[in-house]
Order: sequence, then C-alpha cells, then structure tokens
Amino acid sequence: MSSGSDTRVIFGCMLDLINAFAAIGSAVALFPIVKRQHEGVALGFVTARLFEAAIIVIGIVSLLAIVTLRHDLAGNSGTDRGSLIAIGRSLVDRERDQTRRARRRLVAPVTARRAKACSGPPARSVGTFGPGPSASVS
Repeated sequence: MSSGSDTRVIFGCMLDLINAFAAIGSAVALFPIVKRQHEGVALGFVTARLFEAAIIVIGIVSLLAIVTLRHDLAGNSGTDRGSLIAIGRSLVDRERDQTRRARRRLVAPVTARRAKACSGPPARSVGTFGPGPSASVS
C-alpha cells in the first residue's frame, strides 16, 4: 500500500455517486411519460435503473473500503504488507469488476429493451404557428 493522496479516489467516488443519483433521477423523471404508454414497462424501467444505481454504490463502497484500510492499517508497524495488498486487490479487482460486469450484462440490456418497448408512434404536433395548410393567402 503506497502512501499518497486519496483525493482522486474520493473525487471519483463522488462522481460515481452523482452517476447513481442521475440514474435514479432519469428513471423517476421518465416514469410519468412512459406510464402513459404502459405502466408495467415504466415500473420495469425504474426498477432497472434502481438496480443499476445499487450496483454503482457497491463499487463505491469497495473503493472507499480500500481508502479506509489504507488509513487504518497501512501505517501500523505490525501489519503484514502483503496481506493488505491482497485484501486491497480482492476488493478492487473482484467487487468493482463484478459490479461493472453485472451492470453491462444485466442492466444495460434491460434498460434498452424497456426503452424499445416504450417507443410508440411519433407524437402528433399539437399546433402550428402561422397559417395552417388550409388557410388561403390572398
């Protein structure tokens, strides 16, 4: 475990947290619109985005666990450096990579299918500015 600044890791975790909130926010914002077409599809879309946000948060927790591990144990003289590195790699490599794989394999296809199922005929225009096609200009 090297000594260095954790600022970039914490900043990256904050950006991931914003990404998780954006996933939830986009689902909540689109729910009333999609609900007009099909309520089940709308609920499925919200569920998929909530699952995606949960996966992102799991990745954040694994990174913050490394930062905490480094602060709490790396400075002590009685700790085994090799075991700390093994635990750190386990947290990052396994959990973070597994969450990314789960997000790509599960959430993205479900979200794409839900969006495809929601796409209906194009919306009609409600009104036009100026004279319409039936107006005659003299």
